[in-house]
Amino acid sequence: MKKMNLLAVVGAAACLTLLSGCKKDATPSGPPVDMKLKWTVGKRYDQAITMTQNTKSTAPGVNETIENNMNMVEELSVTAAKARPTGGTELEMNFTGIKMDQKMAGQSLKFDSHSDPNGDGSNPVAPMLRKMVGAHVKYLTDAGGKVEQVVGYQEFIDQIASGNAQVGAMVKGMFSEDTLKQMGVSGQGLPTKPVQVGESWPYHQEIAVGPIGTMVVDMNITFKGWEDHDGHHCAILESTGQMKNRPDNSAGGMKLEIEKGTTKGTMWFDPDLGMMVDNVIDQVMTMKMQIQGQNVSSKLNQRIKVALVKVADAGK
Repeated sequence: MKKMNLLAVVGAAACLTLLSGCKKDATPSGPPVDMKLKWTVGKRYDQAITMTQNTKSTAPGVNETIENNMNMVEELSVTAAKARPTGGTELEMNFTGIKMDQKMAGQSLKFDSHSDPNGDGSNPVAPMLRKMVGAHVKYLTDAGGKVEQVVGYQEFIDQIASGNAQVGAMVKGMFSEDTLKQMGVSGQGLPTKPVQVGESWPYHQEIAVGPIGTMVVDMNITFKGWEDHDGHHCAILESTGQMKNRPDNSAGGMKLEIEKGTTKGTMWFDPDLGMMVDNVIDQVMTMKMQIQGQNVSSKLNQRIKVALVKVADAGK
């Protein structure tokens, strides 16, 4: 949350309350809060993942900076299908829609799965993106609601690639098993024990991300207080941290190294529902890439927002 000085708070508190619909309480009192994911069998959780990305790249001997702007929205649903004997839940994740708007070097590329396919024209990625809609995979969670295993990963790739090896390689670059684990199950970084307002804890995460190699994230997360957010009474968790990667030296003609990476975010978690209602992450990375023997320097700014859109009975 943005910090404001005292005069700004006094002058704008009423207006901000009306505009945001939020009421924050950071009083460090009350019993410890248990923040565990809860999947209710028979319920469907509709979510939207929005990514806004800006990349500026330069190369030796090239005077012009290449800028790439991309906005993408992935719509998906996660259904709690049945309980597991171990206390976990079997989940089914299904892509329900995708939108993309990309501008690079004066060229524009747009796609919306909700639009008429006849309007795709010569869009080179449209066939692959359309096949993403309806693609599904299963998750097996532990008793705490976190994903232990992805079931049907290769089948998921095949649903989109439809036998095209080149498309299959592209899809695997976009969605490793690790990245699929993060999608639809927004609970990474939750405390492993009940915590009170003001408490902090570390979080370490390693994710295989295609040509980037393994992304390594180390964060410190703090329980800042309570807030009414999108109709839910939520615990506010704020995070700050660093990012780096272990490059994949087998990635063919491309090598990428993150020289400096920072991440910060705010999560709104509803303990009664047992779900992350909203999660906004801002990341900045300075990278060096070697592509077919050419050195390229890039700075990437991106915001990722994961929002719980609706909880409904499965099949409705």
